Amino acid sequence: MQTSHKSYLYYLLSRREYSRFELLQKLKQRQVSEEESNILLDELITSGWQSDERFAECFCRAQLSKLRGSNRIYQAIMQKGIDKDTYEATLSELEVNWSQVARDCYVKKYRVYEPEEALPFDVQQKRIKYLIAQGFGFDVSKEVVG
Repeated sequence: MQTSHKSYLYYLLSRREYSRFELLQKLKQRQVSEEESNILLDELITSGWQSDERFAECFCRAQLSKLRGSNRIYQAIMQKGIDKDTYEATLSELEVNWSQVARDCYVKKYRVYEPEEALPFDVQQKRIKYLIAQGFGFDVSKEVVG
């Protein structure tokens, strides 16, 4: 029975990266005991098939390509079972320029390539709110909108 669970985990990991937490959830759905799940996952980690650090890097890169801000990425990666230290180490390794990512997000949404003349206050607030909803901090959002 354990070999079928092991081959299932290999199948999953051959398609994309998974965090340890996600794999535990998958095994729980298949009604595998927690003890057996931990043994299987420890084997995968030892053999190099699963790594939370590698998952965090792939996940952060994917979120950055979607122009998501740090707050939104943090919230999503916590749901995947990655701890804060791993997340922060991954972001520092990637050396992200949040102002540039926010500017790219702003340009994609509003098709504005040059800084605009003074926008009405309510329009500015709406655009800042949009960037904050995408996960960027207030200071970065205000800087981008102007």
